[in-house]
Amino acid sequence: MVRGTGCSDQDRNFSYAAGSDAATANALADRIRQLRQARGKSLQEIADALGMSKSHVHQLERGTSTNPSFSALRALSAYFGVSIGFLIGEVDSDGDESEEVRLLTRWFSEAPPRDRGAVMALLRYQRNAALK
Repeated sequence: MVRGTGCSDQDRNFSYAAGSDAATANALADRIRQLRQARGKSLQEIADALGMSKSHVHQLERGTSTNPSFSALRALSAYFGVSIGFLIGEVDSDGDESEEVRLLTRWFSEAPPRDRGAVMALLRYQRNAALK
């Protein structure tokens, strides 16, 4: 619990850095819209998946909700597979590389030992060739 607030650390509102509230709200709005449209999702689909109201997701996407809860940011981040930093415009990477790494890790862990050995041999070969 956050002392004196009656709410947990996870549910308290996320505060933007002083002086950058509008810029951060706009970055969040732009990123949510871009991610939603790129995935072909409706506001209702996202709201249903995250347990939020459609109007709240709409407010976040329009930048009219200037103080989202940390739990909302965390849920959006997990849903889209990006960092909170990306959502609020602090970093430019959209997590594509991280998604590739996650997929490769999953595929590698599910592969039979023989295939994992072949992949490791290929990676060693490529690494050695790049160092020469």
